[in-house]
Amino acid sequence: MSWKSLPDSYCRRLGSMNLIRFLGHLLSGMIAIRLPDIEREISIGLDDLNRRLKELPPPKYTDPSGELIGLIFEFTSAISRDVRGLTRFDPMSKKLL
Repeated sequence: MSWKSLPDSYCRRLGSMNLIRFLGHLLSGMIAIRLPDIEREISIGLDDLNRRLKELPPPKYTDPSGELIGLIFEFTSAISRDVRGLTRFDPMSKKLL
């Protein structure tokens, strides 16, 4: 049996260009069917995200970069004191003084 004896519906799919055209139409149809559901899912997800964002507490810091710089300064100062031997340790409480 040769491919020429196949029904016309199959012959239209034979060859690279015909296959590309057929699959392109098939994919377009599937996207058109699925797109409203995808849009609905995105809308629901965005609504949920916006609701959750509104539930978050207000920002803790008004100047986050300043807060970070302060933490870095405190850390480097503590390390500097330790390196110079200025930190005291209380063995009874096991805490730094």
